Amino acid sequence: MADPIRQAIKLVMESVADVGIVHGYERYSKRMSALRDLYKSNNQIKGWFIRRSRKVIRRDGPDKTTAIHWQIHGFWSLEDDSGTEEQMADLVDLLINAFDEKPDLDGVVTEINDGEQYGLSQDDSGPVMFAGVLCNSVRLSLVTIEREFCQFGGYA
Repeated sequence: MADPIRQAIKLVMESVADVGIVHGYERYSKRMSALRDLYKSNNQIKGWFIRRSRKVIRRDGPDKTTAIHWQIHGFWSLEDDSGTEEQMADLVDLLINAFDEKPDLDGVVTEINDGEQYGLSQDDSGPVMFAGVLCNSVRLSLVTIEREFCQFGGYA
């Protein structure tokens, strides 16, 4: 069963031109060549996966707030002469803007603002070996909030 929030995150990412391959979960393979193929776009590694890292439920009286923390990892074949690190930074900015335009992920969540972080944030970046290939890597985070308010003794 596909998580509707995870699917909404994937759709927002896929709306950005030239984002590459977006997986709704972390893909693996025992074979390096098969792993590379999972993240390959236009003959280079350019792929992403989405991971739910934390889920917190808070109650304030009968009202309930669910905060889900998401990590989004991206990999792009590193080509120094092409400046892929800068290109990836530009792509991250486009992704951040895409999430700014979808503050409730098209009605799937209440908001993407937990009071400390608004929208998509870049947490880390740097070169890594991924599937046997030197890549630019970036880790993004997003917190989705769902609120249920009490209405006549039950949840709305």
